[in-house]
Amino acid sequence: MKKHAYTLALAALLSACGGGQPDTAGSAENAEVPAANEAEPTPQPTVALGQAGVGRGFEFTVRSVEQRASVGSSTRAAAGETLVVVRYDFKNTSDEPVSRGGRPEMKLVDPQGRSYADDGAAGLSLTGLGDATSDTNPGTTARVSAVWRVDKAAFDAGGWTLVLATEPPLTFAFK
Repeated sequence: MKKHAYTLALAALLSACGGGQPDTAGSAENAEVPAANEAEPTPQPTVALGQAGVGRGFEFTVRSVEQRASVGSSTRAAAGETLVVVRYDFKNTSDEPVSRGGRPEMKLVDPQGRSYADDGAAGLSLTGLGDATSDTNPGTTARVSAVWRVDKAAFDAGGWTLVLATEPPLTFAFK
């Protein structure tokens, strides 16, 4: 009787662990096939400098892009670096205030697809506390600046873009 109990317990344990069966989770047999009526998201066209990109509840316009050696009184590019300054407008087209944290995340992207994080303190020194940190009320526009520190030799405004983390992503050309 004990032998049968051990056999049943071992069988239950093996079945819970997969029982030595080959893992087919990633096999073609078990791969999910999208339904024929499910459309892939349509890629958005690149938005030109000075034109508004429209997302859910907002409009975003890159006003200007420039390279600088310094920003404010404390941010300076080191040898071989440049500071890329992007000035933009964020217009709230929703019915609710949008907090600074509720604005879409943005990344500077080089021609190889590598993304760069902005220098928040340097951007704040250009924008000031008002539009950079306060909520944007419905129908109003925040005028903001963002700054990235990048390799001077690698930066070419013609090949780099600004990408907003929206669905689908909004991509802004610099030239």
